[in-house]
Amino acid sequence: MKKHEFLQKIGVTKEPQAMSNSLTSAVQHNPTYTRNLGTRDRERIRARWASLIRNVSPQYNSHVNDAVHVQNISSICDVLTSEFSPFLRGQRFRFGTSQKALNLYLKFFWCLDEIKTPPPHCPVDRTVLTKAGIVGNWTQLDSVELYMQWISKLRAYASKNGYTVLQEWELAIWDG
Repeated sequence: MKKHEFLQKIGVTKEPQAMSNSLTSAVQHNPTYTRNLGTRDRERIRARWASLIRNVSPQYNSHVNDAVHVQNISSICDVLTSEFSPFLRGQRFRFGTSQKALNLYLKFFWCLDEIKTPPPHCPVDRTVLTKAGIVGNWTQLDSVELYMQWISKLRAYASKNGYTVLQEWELAIWDG
């Protein structure tokens, strides 16, 4: 039921909406691009980013472990950095931005029942960090090690609150 409520509140019913929302959410209030970046260049980056996410998403039709998931997030960062560094703040596509988009896209796909297995991680953002008492800024995150520390703490917090699946906990605390 929570899945349906989430989708209804966000207004996502199909994959293109899921992708658009995931990318927009990852850059909203998160300076990712250089100042004065034109619409055409921004659209080129978003199209490539969407393509990279779509390319890895079929893996999630079955269980994906942390190592593979983190590698997918890192690969997206590396490709976008390689192809678009002059258009990116600090000439780097940050890990935090990549994880937010991929994790949110997978959350949408899980809620839409396009994948049956819950994604390995939830979208890590201010809401989940604050709820679990973790001090940090996901928009500045560019460390796999710190990200995995956060995931461990989030899992422990979710477990302490009766959830065995991190994504189910995040869905329960999500308030839009």
